[in-house]
Amino acid sequence: MEIDKEDRVKIVRYWKKCMAEMSIPCDDYDRSLNHYIGRILTGGTMKKSLLKGVFCYFVTPILLLVFVLKPRLHRNVDKKKAIFVCPNPNFTFVSDDLPQCIVEQYGSVHVCADELRISTLKLRIDLIGVMVVVKCFLKKPFDYWSFSVLIHLSRIYNLIFKYDPSIIITTQTEEDYSSSLVTYYCEKHNVKYVCFQHGEYCYNPGMAFVRFSEYFAWNKETVNLLEMVNTRIDFATIYKSNRLIKQYLKKTKPMYFITYYLEDQSVDDIFQINEILKLFVEKGYMCNVRYHPRVKYQVDLESIFTDRNINIENPFEVSLGDSISNTEYVVAYKSTVLSEAIANSMNAVIDDLSGSIEYLEEICYANLKKTNLRLSHLLMRYVSSQKLAHN
Repeated sequence: MEIDKEDRVKIVRYWKKCMAEMSIPCDDYDRSLNHYIGRILTGGTMKKSLLKGVFCYFVTPILLLVFVLKPRLHRNVDKKKAIFVCPNPNFTFVSDDLPQCIVEQYGSVHVCADELRISTLKLRIDLIGVMVVVKCFLKKPFDYWSFSVLIHLSRIYNLIFKYDPSIIITTQTEEDYSSSLVTYYCEKHNVKYVCFQHGEYCYNPGMAFVRFSEYFAWNKETVNLLEMVNTRIDFATIYKSNRLIKQYLKKTKPMYFITYYLEDQSVDDIFQINEILKLFVEKGYMCNVRYHPRVKYQVDLESIFTDRNINIENPFEVSLGDSISNTEYVVAYKSTVLSEAIANSMNAVIDDLSGSIEYLEEICYANLKKTNLRLSHLLMRYVSSQKLAHN
């Protein structure tokens, strides 16, 4: 069921009310549990139910016993000081994204993203992990939380046992409610568990209360957002991501007037975006639509963007730098691409037609203050105010 724009605003206000009422945790167990509740608020984790609770009640102790009794894996002779892991199977590691201080301190970073998704059948756990999971189980036995923590700790244990690292670097784990306990577990093994920002963030209870040994944020706005969802910020350091350093120049004669950068919009929103772009096409402007490489759309984009003057750009064939350099206006709702366009002095435009500006204000979207260009402005300027009113 599609949620309308007004309801989305109400939902965010409800999130804020819930966050304000939650008590400040005193340790990593409470941080992880409160984080889990925050994820449930945003609909991003397994919903509570009696059946799933009973299942986890019986399965967690059995798996715990199995993981303890499993024979140890052989240690990797080639030890790695720094390793990188990521829960997203489609994430492409780019060393340039790492904070310079990590690169200088550790030199090379061994990428083992696939090993974080090792099969449950191959997992094992040690005594420290057992103590953590048992405490979780006693705090909340009839719940998916303790079961999930067991799986995450077991995967991290495999990496620590195999590589004996000094630091485990990760990204896209701010919304992982096991992260605080993974951090605690790593630190018990004298390993730092460090995360760095990978995209533009907004207000999100899915990141509530999380803790890492260190966290590298792009800007002060991100640190403020973490603080708003009751996350400890004393571990946060602001660094300049390479993707936010000017490195592209717009072509003298760009091929496209508008390139729209899709995120995970609903089918209805995508249809609306198509109708808006067609208004520009009718005036003779070439438009381009670039889909997100990690989003599985619920509809075939070619069946919607059928006009021959609206190109569908393949992100696996055209680099982002080439893309934003070859368009007059970079248009999106709240994509990180807007941040990169702003950093490269491109015309960054926020879509206020298919998306709600009030919602962006409610989730504290930083780019609202960094660019004053809106898609409605372009429509009024290049098409007509009558067409805008009709749309």
